[in-house]
Amino acid sequence: QQSASFFLKSTSTSSRITSRSFATTVHRKQEADDMSDKPTGLIANKGLELLTFGTPNGHKASILREEIKEAYGKPDYVYQSINIMQNIQKEPWFTEKGPNGRIPVLVDHDNGGLGIQEGAAILS
Repeated sequence: QQSASFFLKSTSTSSRITSRSFATTVHRKQEADDMSDKPTGLIANKGLELLTFGTPNGHKASILREEIKEAYGKPDYVYQSINIMQNIQKEPWFTEKGPNGRIPVLVDHDNGGLGIQEGAAILS
């Protein structure tokens, strides 16, 4: 945590300035960058690989993959959690498959590494 203070100008006619203290939690970029489980590239070499995060659009693709797997027993796939707060989706290895730098991206390794981006495209 980091403490800080700010000045509040009073709205009264005396125009006095009051100092107040407050505490705020500061997320340090260094802590986010030091995470050992941060994806650095694709992990599969065959089948499907889903690059997603826990957002509404990210959930759509995950749910579809699970429903297809339940109904047909295939396809098996792996997924990676792409933390959008760390801007992993803007890294070169990610934008190679999803040029707009957004999640989700479904990579079909059996079809030449084809990257299908955007939730609606994956659903269709």
